[in-house]
Amino acid sequence: DVHGVKCAEIATSTASCASCAGMLLVLRVSNNTRSRGLFEDRLSPPTRQAAGLHRSLCAQQQPAVEGIPSGPWGTYLAAMAGCGAALGPCLDGYHSAFGVLKYTNPIPIGLGGVKFLETDWWVPPMFSLAAVILAVSYPVLDSLFGVEVAKRSPSGPWILSCIAYFCFQYWSSGLLFSQGASLPTINLSLAVTAVACVALFDRTPTGLVMAIVTGVAGPLVELGLLLGWPEVTGSKLYSYSQPDFAGAIPLWIAWVYACGAPAVGN
Repeated sequence: DVHGVKCAEIATSTASCASCAGMLLVLRVSNNTRSRGLFEDRLSPPTRQAAGLHRSLCAQQQPAVEGIPSGPWGTYLAAMAGCGAALGPCLDGYHSAFGVLKYTNPIPIGLGGVKFLETDWWVPPMFSLAAVILAVSYPVLDSLFGVEVAKRSPSGPWILSCIAYFCFQYWSSGLLFSQGASLPTINLSLAVTAVACVALFDRTPTGLVMAIVTGVAGPLVELGLLLGWPEVTGSKLYSYSQPDFAGAIPLWIAWVYACGAPAVGN
């Protein structure tokens, strides 16, 4: 194993069988600080030097928790927040364009007199927050569930394919609504595409758990925005055209949230 190879290298460098044996003895107790001190006090200088080099090598080889970013978390989360803020308004713009929802104070986004989409001030921060929550949850749950490293590292094309799939599902939800599809039809169509997204792009326990959690938590957050925010501020942020749950949201929106989990998680 790696430790054996390193021990052999150290033994060669010290050119002393006795030193190597002593260093191996220190290796056995190197994880216990008290024991290590007691043994090192009784070792010759070359042996202590070898043992110190071994611990240094072990520290360099000690991996971070698999699946959890080893770099600065701030940079990682800032990147995810930026992606959420950029993509979220574009996706929610589908629902605005198809008449699924209406912003109270819409902000048009366009260029040269051509409107690309409309959004509102609170939309980018909300999608940023969702991206950050998923960005933390996925690597942590992958580690807890012991998901294989290979399954935690999808390729770039695979990630982009999953995002494109999610964008298509988001767009199709608005299209179905605008074409007058019945609620059972919309629910069935989006349920199939959400389940297929998890099955195709994230066959892990983490993916399944996060799809369920996101599918439940997303609508609950929207209920807070639609029912709680007006109570606190006296003004509405937006409203759905045809809500069928609690007089506030369409239930089929849960399937859109569930489909978004693998896209962001990957």
